[in-house]
Order: sequence, then C-alpha cells, then structure tokens
Amino acid sequence: SALAKQAIQAGDDLYDLLLIGGTVTGGMATAGLLMDLTQIPHMDLSKPWYDQSANASLSIGGRLHLTAGDLNIMDNKATWALLFNKKLAEDLSLGDLYGMVLDGTWTLDTLESYLTIASIDLNGDGVHDEFDQWGMQGESFNTAAFILGAGERFFDKDENDMPVFALEGDERVYGILEDLSQFMNDTSVSLNYHNYGSEGYHLCTTKMFEENRGLFWITNLQMVIRLREMETDFGIAPCPKYDEQQEQYLNLVDGHASVMALPVTLSDDDRDFVGTMIEAFSAATFNDVLPAYYETAMQTKFAQDQTMPLMLELIREGRVFNFGYVYDTMINRDILVNLITSKSTELASKIAAVKKPTEKYYERVTKTFGE
Repeated sequence: SALAKQAIQAGDDLYDLLLIGGTVTGGMATAGLLMDLTQIPHMDLSKPWYDQSANASLSIGGRLHLTAGDLNIMDNKATWALLFNKKLAEDLSLGDLYGMVLDGTWTLDTLESYLTIASIDLNGDGVHDEFDQWGMQGESFNTAAFILGAGERFFDKDENDMPVFALEGDERVYGILEDLSQFMNDTSVSLNYHNYGSEGYHLCTTKMFEENRGLFWITNLQMVIRLREMETDFGIAPCPKYDEQQEQYLNLVDGHASVMALPVTLSDDDRDFVGTMIEAFSAATFNDVLPAYYETAMQTKFAQDQTMPLMLELIREGRVFNFGYVYDTMINRDILVNLITSKSTELASKIAAVKKPTEKYYERVTKTFGE
C-alpha cells in the first residue's frame, strides 16, 4: 500500500486496480488519490456482484471511492461471527444454539447468560487465566462487532449522503454499551487476548479453542478454514441481536478487509478498459467462483454439520460495513473500544465528548471530498 501511495502521488501509472485494506484505502481516498467509482465506464454498481452495503455505507456526497465486491472474497473471510465449541455446549446442556438463531431468540442477553455457566477455574488456583476455561475468547476490537451486530451505527447519513455522528442520545445505545462493558470487562468470563502480549493470540484463542477450553470465540470467518484440523466439532453463529425485536442478524466486515479502488492516475483509455475488466471478472466471480467458495470450500470441505451452510448464508446476508470504521479508525473504533475496556461508568458523557472531535473530523473529510 505504501508503494502504491507513493506511485500515485508521483503521478506514475503503475497500478490499474488496488485491492488494499479498507482503513488504508480510506486514507488514500481523503488524500485525493482515488477515483470516483460511480464515474467509471461499464461498472454497474447496482449489480449483485458489488456489495450494496459497502456502496451505501462507504459513499460520501454521492461519490464512492472504495467498495467491496465479489472480485475479491476477502470481505467474506473478514466478516465477524461467533464460533462455538460443540462439545462444551453439549457438556453444559446449553440447548439448541442453531435453533435459537433460526427462531430469532439469539440475543446479547442469551449470550451473556451462557458465559457465566461456561467459565470455570479448572486448576483451582483462584486465578482465571489462560490455563482455565472461558465463556468468551476475543479481543478489544470485538466491541465494534457487537455494537454493529446489535443494530447500532457509529454514524448515519443525512439527506445529502454526508456522515453524521449517531452513537448518542438513545437509551438503546447506552443499554448496548453498558451490556458490552459488563461482560467484556468481567475477567472471570471474557478473556481478552490483548492482555497476554505478542503470544496472546495463539495462547488465548486458537490453542484454547482447540483444547475445548473456550465456549465462544468472536472472530472472523477466516478461522473456519484455519481450524479445519480441529478434532472437536465447532459451530458458527452470527453476532447476536440486541433483543428479539431486532429484525436481522448483522455482522461487521472488518475495516482491514481488502476493498476495491482505482488510482487517479488512470487515463481515459485505461478507465474504459479497467471498468470493462472489473465488471466482467466480478460477474464471473459472482456466477462461478463464489458458489464454489461457499458450497465446495466453506460448506462442504470445512463445514462441521448440515446447519452450518445456513448459518454462513445468514451471516453473509447480514454483512455490514461502517464508514466510521474505515474512514475514522481513531475516533469511531479505538476511542469507543477504550470507552468500553476502561470500565467507564459515565457512558453518556464520554460519548458526548467523542461526538465533537468526530464531527470535526467529518467536516474535514467532507471538505476533502467536495474539492
């Protein structure tokens, strides 16, 4: 990404298409290095091989400088969901988790109730650490996945397709954040691998899950492939709803997932050719490659049971992108993560404090896009 940025800034036409992580690409867009995809010949962004959630969320003022689509399946792999250990779920008599998902009763309250049941001090030393059994394995950034999964947004769009801060003033928002703060900061039920240094990811996620010492693991779908050698069966569930009134399960696509963008160094002839090829390859991927990825790889080779394909489809249908997560990682991801993990008891005032710098940031972004 650094080489691409340098080349574009120097006016060199070395790249026709960029497939780079969203958080990096967002910065390139605000620096004026990317083209408006709505103006590229032959690209019909309304087609199903472009992700409509990404189009709607990542646009600004009717312009779209980056999006996701079936040309690159990284956004599928980088979608957050919950893995659960079937052996532990059965040993703990938790019931039919898949059934709860399908009948709409899979909620944050239900998840929290299971975490306490599952967490056990296995060696009896009075300290809950990586050698024990946990209800939830994860990391600090899971906050964003749960917030988006509960139907909230860091931002909304106004009538001019401009972003406005949205995470304020609603009792539902405060209820969600308070719930998340409660169970994510409870070190007897939720293990945060960020607390274990550079080896934390291996010690506190993969190894623990494979050893049947973690009931739930909030992670991305890439793990389904990485765990294919795991002896114990595991299942997949979408991120829980906030309550049963929420219409759909929603699953955040991580801001680091590769997105599609085109450099401003493309000539008119290049744009015509690149637009044609992107449309052709995207359509072919949608019709041929994507079915093979889901049906052959994810749903056959790696699937643990007959219901997993349906869970994968629910997760895919509920994928959500977030403007604030891509264009504004410091305020709308890191600060809110810190708000939760700092065990703040003054959520309303803390969110109000975040609002002002967020809106100032949006003003700078919108000015850049308006130039």
